[in-house]
Amino acid sequence: MMLPNTIVPGTDGSTLPHGITVIRLANEPKMGNLSPEAVRRVEAGLALPAFFELSTADKNEAIPRLSVWVESLTTVHEAWVLVGANPTRRWVLFLSVDTIRTIPAVAPLDVQWERAMHIPDNGPRTPEFRPGWEGHAGIVNLDSGNKTQRAYFRSALSEIAKVQILAHNDLNPIVP
Repeated sequence: MMLPNTIVPGTDGSTLPHGITVIRLANEPKMGNLSPEAVRRVEAGLALPAFFELSTADKNEAIPRLSVWVESLTTVHEAWVLVGANPTRRWVLFLSVDTIRTIPAVAPLDVQWERAMHIPDNGPRTPEFRPGWEGHAGIVNLDSGNKTQRAYFRSALSEIAKVQILAHNDLNPIVP
């Protein structure tokens, strides 16, 4: 296992080393839109498979990746600010890269370094340089296989995720 202070971001598309934990942030689920099983999972503080759905923008990338942050390079608060500091994005999911790699998949699930980009409302994407940007990575191959297989990948990720739900007072933006 690597010590946290020895991790150096890799080049875009390179594989994260073993022994790493990544963070995924998810929006507070809307209880009225959930199935009874999903409501049970939320009430038990468990992750939902929907937290691991690729966005339309993710799907349209040259290499579709689900955004995550390397815990030893990006704090939860930094990640929250980098993804927009939305007060409804209170669910923090911790996943072991090694465990992600054990999920049976059509194309093996993996976690790759991905350069964090600032995505403005209008205009071109630019490299991100706010605190924590170095820890950005993405889970690849979630779009492989058929619909049933992709649903299985998301379900498997929800089962291995350790969940922390942030209190509202944890969400104050960082002031430099």
